[in-house]
Amino acid sequence: MAKILIVDDDPVLSRLYRTILENAGHTVENASDGEEALQKAKDIKPSLILADIMMPRMDGLSFLKKVKALKDMKKTPVILMTNLKDEDNAKTAMDEGAFKIIWKNELKPDQVAGLINEALSLHSTPGVE
Repeated sequence: MAKILIVDDDPVLSRLYRTILENAGHTVENASDGEEALQKAKDIKPSLILADIMMPRMDGLSFLKKVKALKDMKKTPVILMTNLKDEDNAKTAMDEGAFKIIWKNELKPDQVAGLINEALSLHSTPGVE
């Protein structure tokens, strides 16, 4: 299946998404902040990134901008998550190339997994993992 990078400073939520996605057959890496995630993204070249907006050291919007600036990551779908319903952040995220922004308290983990599968199917290349 796909390599997915989960970026969230909440270890409980990270483990929950990791378990759901691994059970669906995906390979999952975790990072707890944007700086760590940027390095992991360069190293593992994930098929998709699921990232929180509010994180220490580098927030999700800054991370999105930096990861989308990488030549081999421009087309990688990035789904941003947040607890704060901030339309300015949502607009910025979409302008910077996010696939989608989701509000954590509005979607159940299995719905997020469904959104991840949708993003992967829309961005996959036939014959390439």
